[in-house]
Amino acid sequence: MGTTLHTLSPNPGATRDRKRLGRGHGSGLHKTSGKGTKGQKARTGHHGIPKPGFEGGQTIMARRLPKRGFKNRFRLEYFRSTWARFRRSSPRARSPTSRR
Repeated sequence: MGTTLHTLSPNPGATRDRKRLGRGHGSGLHKTSGKGTKGQKARTGHHGIPKPGFEGGQTIMARRLPKRGFKNRFRLEYFRSTWARFRRSSPRARSPTSRR
């Protein structure tokens, strides 16, 4: 007889029963339900990793360092020059106000 959908099943030992947490001493997962004692990972609302910047209760880096402003990425640099400096650099250049 061929294999049909209703005869399919996992191999023996391939699946396990799910953990039933907090269901009495006989279950082996009573009281703390497999979470150990205290600590961050035992608390409610814990989802695997702490918040970004969290350093185990130590004051975070962002609060330890002083505020120092910021660096403007769009800053334009200008240089100061005078008309006299321009005339000195170019022998043919003359000021528009002088009429000889």
